[in-house]
Amino acid sequence: DIKPYWSFRDELSLENGMILKGEQIIIPAKLQKDYLEAIHSGHQGIIRCQGRARSSVYWPGINKDIEELVTACQKCQEYQASQTKEALMPIDYPPIPWHTIGTDLFMHNNQWYLIIADYHSKYPVVEKLSSLSSKNVTEITNKVFCMMGYPHTIISDNGPQFIGHEYKEMTNENGIIHQTSSPHHPKSHGFIERMIRTVKCIFNKTNKQQP
Repeated sequence: DIKPYWSFRDELSLENGMILKGEQIIIPAKLQKDYLEAIHSGHQGIIRCQGRARSSVYWPGINKDIEELVTACQKCQEYQASQTKEALMPIDYPPIPWHTIGTDLFMHNNQWYLIIADYHSKYPVVEKLSSLSSKNVTEITNKVFCMMGYPHTIISDNGPQFIGHEYKEMTNENGIIHQTSSPHHPKSHGFIERMIRTVKCIFNKTNKQQP
């Protein structure tokens, strides 16, 4: 049935036996279920799954199919983050990606991790830690910055890893502004706490998929 495609017929093309809508591959009905499962393999939310699909595949009603799949997913409902109110530290929205980043440590399955997340794009980088020393945290942070670039501002708590000599030296040498949240109001560091919950949620869902 070509009727659903008629309104954008000028965008259709044929390449290597595949029908494209612009740069998106049109998926036939018999394969749509498989592609839906692949799109939702990371158990991310409706908006992220739709964005993931939008970059590569298409069929009529795909957004509705994704919404229904995510809404009915037991794992997504089980690990859905509870909506809690947090007192947030006021942060001006960064003008460009990787201008302002938040960072913290967290533990999952007896393993410590460092998270570095961009306030502009909400993109997280997660690295395993071999130790909790300021030196190790600084070395891994530097490794990430060598790949992503040095930010204008870092926001962290007052943990010893972030106020240690090595970390201070790294921020001073690279002209980075380092802001710390109040030790008496840890919820003011709400952005990174939400990112940690998201990462842990993805870890849990992924682990449950393993045989």
